[in-house]
Formats: sequence, C-alpha cells, structure tokens
Amino acid sequence: PLASKRRVMASSVSAPAPSSSPSPSDNAPKVDGDASASSAASLKAQGNAQFTLGTLAGYRSSISLYSQAIALEPANPVYLSNRAAAWLMVGQLAKQPAALEACVKDVDAALALEGGSAMPKVHLRGAKAMVQLGRFRDAASRLKAGLAHCPGAEDLASETQRVEKIASLMEAGEAALTKREYTKAKRAFSEARGKDGAGAAATLGLARAALGLGESSVAMSMTLEIIRADDANADAYYVRGEALYVQNNFDQAAKHFQQCLQMDPDHRDAQRAFKRTRKVDRLLTSAKKQAAKRSFEDAAASLTEVLDLYGMANGAKTDGDAAADGVPPCDALVARCFSERANCLLRTKAFDECLKDCGNALYLRPVSSMPANDAAAVAPLLTRSTALQALGRHEEAVKDIESAFSLNREDNAIAGRLERAKFELKKSLRPNYYEMLGVSTISTTKEIEKGYKRAALKWHPDKFAMKSDEEKAEAEEYFKSLGEANEMLTDSARRALYDEGYDKEAIEERIKMQEMQRARYGGFGGGGCGSDGCC
Repeated sequence: PLASKRRVMASSVSAPAPSSSPSPSDNAPKVDGDASASSAASLKAQGNAQFTLGTLAGYRSSISLYSQAIALEPANPVYLSNRAAAWLMVGQLAKQPAALEACVKDVDAALALEGGSAMPKVHLRGAKAMVQLGRFRDAASRLKAGLAHCPGAEDLASETQRVEKIASLMEAGEAALTKREYTKAKRAFSEARGKDGAGAAATLGLARAALGLGESSVAMSMTLEIIRADDANADAYYVRGEALYVQNNFDQAAKHFQQCLQMDPDHRDAQRAFKRTRKVDRLLTSAKKQAAKRSFEDAAASLTEVLDLYGMANGAKTDGDAAADGVPPCDALVARCFSERANCLLRTKAFDECLKDCGNALYLRPVSSMPANDAAAVAPLLTRSTALQALGRHEEAVKDIESAFSLNREDNAIAGRLERAKFELKKSLRPNYYEMLGVSTISTTKEIEKGYKRAALKWHPDKFAMKSDEEKAEAEEYFKSLGEANEMLTDSARRALYDEGYDKEAIEERIKMQEMQRARYGGFGGGGCGSDGCC
C-alpha cells in the first residue's frame, strides 16, 4: 500500500465543520419542548429543500440548516442522517475527504442514538463515504453490521454483497503488489475498477500494477485521469512521478514528487522517491561525462552506484526479491545501467564482465519485448556481439547482430555490421593454411613450397600404412588439405584474397569472376587489327 493517504485540512470545507457533541447554534431559535421540536422540523424541511437543489451551494446550505435542527433536537438520528447525506454529497462534488470524514462521524453519532441503527439509509451513507475514502473493508463491515440490525433491507443486502466484492478485489490487488505479482494485481484492480464505487483507488492500483509491468505509458494515462478528476490526490502525483522516473524524465518526476509532498508533507514514498531521483540523475549525468572523457572505469563506478540502489550491482535478481527499502522496481532503468556499464567494460577489455552485464540487461528487457527502431533497446546486443568477436566466438556474435537487425531493418549501420560479422565468421571457420605449412604470413613462394614439402612428407599416406583405418583416413584427408593450402598460397591472386579473409569457396568465385571479365573485355589478343592497323 502507499505510505499515506492524502490529507485535506477540514478548514478547506466552507460549510460548518461537524462536531462529535454538537453545541447549540447561535442561529438556532431559543425555544423549548414542543416548540423546539417544531422549529427543528421546520429547519429540517428547509434543509431538505436546499438539498434537493442538487448543487454544491445547496448541500452546504442544507448542512447549516440541519446543524441548527440538531442543536434543537440532538437525540433525533434523522437529522444526523440527513446532515451525513449532505456531507457525503459535498465530499463527492468538491473532492473533499474532510467532508466524507464528517459524514462518517455523523453516521456514527446517529447509530449511537435510539432508533438510529434501525435506519438502513444511515448504514448505507456511512458505507458510501468509506468507499469514497478508499476504506473498502471498513465499509463492508459497516454494511454487515447494518444488515444485522435491518435483516429485511434489500438495499443493504445488495450493497453489502457489492462492497464486499470490491473490498476482496482491492485486498487481493494490494497483496499481489506487495509480492510483486503485477499481472495478478492488474487483474484484481481491473475487475474492481469495473464495479461502481471503486473509483480512484482501483484506478490508482491499476496504474501501480502497470508500472510494475513496465507499462509506464499506461500508468501515465491512468494517473492523469485521476488528477483531472481530483487535482488534490497526492498519491496520483506520486505514482505519476514514478512513471516519469521510469521514462528517464527525472526533472518532471522530481516536480511531481514535490507536488505530492506539498499536499502531504509526510508522504514517505514521495520523500524517498524525490531523494532517489536526484541521486540517480546526478550519477547518470556523471557517468555520461566520464565516458565522454574516456574515463570508463569511473563511469562504470557511477553506474554501479545506481545499480546498488536496486540491489543489483552484481547481477539481475531472478527471484522477485525487493531491492533497497522504498525503491520500487524499475527494470528499464536497471537494464539501461547494465547496458551502459557493459559498454564501459568493453572499452577496458573486461570482456567476460561485459558479457555478464549484457546478459543482465537482456534478461530484464528481452528481445521479444523490445520496440522496433529503438537504438537504446538493441545496444546490449551490439555491445555483446563486439565482446564475443574479441573472444573469437563469431557464431554467437552473428546471432546477436541478427537479432538487433530484426528490430532495426532500416538501419544501414547494423546491416553493414551484420555483413562484416558473417565475413569474420567464415574467416574464423576456414583452415589456417600458413599454420598447416609451418610458415609465416610474410613467407615467400619458395618458403611456402618448402613448407609444403616438409608437411607433405610428414603426412603422406604411405607413412600411415600400418595405422588404423581411422588414422589412415585422417592422414589422407589432411594430406589433401596440404595440397589445397599450397595451391592457394603459391598463387598470388588466390593468396591475396585469402589474406583479405575470404574462404576457399569465396576465393574460387572471385577468381572465376575475374577470368570471365578478362575473357569478355581483355581476351581479344589482336582480334581484327594487325600491326598495320584496321582494314
């Protein structure tokens, strides 16, 4: 649950504030006995007339008139019940929690009087105010108690069933949020939201569940809906601030947390969120500046501080444990920090650590969840591919770049990178002819031929005549490969292509293309013109 409920001072309600033990009003007629009862009834009638106007001013005027009637007949539960109804309407129309609390107080006072508990409307009004205040379980309990006093009241029975269902759904949603079971919480709050009366509390719970699922735009939309209806809802500003934080809009997030704290200075979640936002913004800015100065170790240290806030400096959690106290989950931000730290580790040639951070980033934001054409989303894939290439793991590198390209098919840079990676993969899979012949890459043709003779003598099939069939087959195959190596390295054109990184298949294709071009454009050898010129 959120740390605190929004509080509005009772003085914000312009109508007279209720008292648990009403004192006579200065405007009340100074009469006794039957005259007092008659005057109270007249005031009640006037209050009813104002109430039926259906306006905020009318409800406030009726509160004043009912208060005068109560002063004359404090033991009459009907007057307290009527004033409770007026307070309820003021609370609903003016979005004033203090008015709703006043309604609950009047209901409590009415129920304490003789005959009050036998009035179904009294129980209903108190429950409605509690529902508006988000006190669903209290409302359900109030209705159950009312049903015990008024067993035949159909309105009470149906309302008890409805509010009990809302209370159960809200409790299930809150329990799921506590366990970070956000999909389950989303289902519970969605169902509660579909029931009349759940109001802003269910919408806010749904926004918090969406935030936990990484759906910050959904949380933004829902909190805006709440704020437009009630711009004094401190919790809505807090949750919207968290959504902005997830979107890396730290400046606006801080402003929303400040707005929440202006309404509720004791809102602990907003207090901690404001401090966290300022700290994370400072660390990320510092990391960016350090990386620009090529101080990659310092940049990595700043990013580690951010990850420490989430208890993930050494890797992403897989068990759903909470991070540091008061820090809600923020997979997008944590994934970003892992990705940026991985890039710093790549620059310092800490390849194994780099691979681990890329893996953590991709665990938190899998490829399947990445949006198309998002450079930041594919960054860990590209960073990891570079580290894999440095470690000679070219096949894995190609797979990562292919994944990145599938999300950014219009990105020519990634397309070129994929082509080069595939070339490096082929290059890594081809045999090392120089090594097979025992010569260096700068050897002359004669040195290569000598190297071939030595290797061929060693691996000649006749040397393996007394060996097993398997060893004979291996020697014969290797002997053929030696001939292939000699052919490639003693032909200047083929050797040049091999040195560029081409494999045998690509080399032969290019040689064939060159021969076709010579035949087409340069193979006439004096065709129709002799030394004396054309005829």
